[in-house]
Amino acid sequence: MGKHATRPLIAAAATLGLLGLAAPASAADENEIESTADLIAQVAPDQGTVAALPVVAGEVALASPRGTATVSLDPDEPILIESAATPDTPLKVSLPDEVAVAPAQVASDGTLVYEAVDRGADVAVQVIDEASVRIQTIIPDASGPTSFTYDLGLPADTIAVTSPDGSINFTNPDGGWIAGVAAPWAADANGDDVPTSFRVEGSALVQDVDLSDVAAFPVVADPYFGKALFSKIALVNRDPAARPLASRPPGGVARTATTLSPWGPTRASTNRRSRPSTRRRICCGSLDATLSSRR
Repeated sequence: MGKHATRPLIAAAATLGLLGLAAPASAADENEIESTADLIAQVAPDQGTVAALPVVAGEVALASPRGTATVSLDPDEPILIESAATPDTPLKVSLPDEVAVAPAQVASDGTLVYEAVDRGADVAVQVIDEASVRIQTIIPDASGPTSFTYDLGLPADTIAVTSPDGSINFTNPDGGWIAGVAAPWAADANGDDVPTSFRVEGSALVQDVDLSDVAAFPVVADPYFGKALFSKIALVNRDPAARPLASRPPGGVARTATTLSPWGPTRASTNRRSRPSTRRRICCGSLDATLSSRR
């Protein structure tokens, strides 16, 4: 669990959160929260619509027929991402171990901002449509942390396969799909790309960010976690023309994302109505890597 701190004035705010009220903020705090949300909107890739949700009992939650995402204002509580298709394997994502942050305040666009209490990195969490979650770290300067460790609470037998674009697919040994993480990205204050990569250590996802050539701080970096995408990965047959398929979870809107694989196009049935790039990175890139590893 991360080293997450609470400011003295937050004690009353936590009580209000339990009553379903947002934490009070000064005008200066509100400006900082909105500035953080604005920065993310400017430099982050378009990965879906950020949900502006009410705070109820100290948390925000998005529920849909495909799954749910629940984010607490308390930085010590894991983010819970569940899929209707795989209810036995929820994703429980902790905020990075390397940050010390206060309880979240909510920006007008729905971004939950956990401000650093040690002049380190802030954290911003966004619930994306279809119950996916994007967690951003905002690195203020060159002295900030360069690695961020997210414990995922995954079963011990989880299989993690990294695709060439850096996205990661998590499945159980039978091919049951647990979750996917889109290709890593990081950007400086000008919107220029910053080198970054993912690695898996035990049940944790680690994002490494190279700050050596950054021209303008702060730097924003994120993992995007998707779960309610499909439920099962399988190779239909061994014929060279065969296509790996992914089963669509109940209630999803079927679409086909296509990418090249050793067997020809990979088809992944997804829930997304538009913006297929994120789904391709999660569904198809990782799917191809997963199936290649099992041939």
